[in-house]
Amino acid sequence: MIKSSLKKNGVAKASKNIAIKQSASAKGKTFASLLKGQTVYVDSLKGDYYKIQVGQRIGYINKNDAVLQFSKEIKYFETKKSNIAIYKKTKGKYIKMGTL
Repeated sequence: MIKSSLKKNGVAKASKNIAIKQSASAKGKTFASLLKGQTVYVDSLKGDYYKIQVGQRIGYINKNDAVLQFSKEIKYFETKKSNIAIYKKTKGKYIKMGTL
């Protein structure tokens, strides 16, 4: 079971209907679905899969099928490209803060 302290890892929002697998693999058996727009707490990342909790079961969803929602608890993130601009929204305007 995912502990409440681990819920600080973020929330993933399904960008389409997603199969929830028993293992972090495309070949894993599907035991439930996450419908487009639904959200779930993320425990961790295992390869290309987010580890999530569904009821009393642990499941995995492909990270490419969901968007990780940012919250104040998320302190770090990783970019896959270089020279990415970072912006801060202040009073409805975006201000460039730097580049990664």
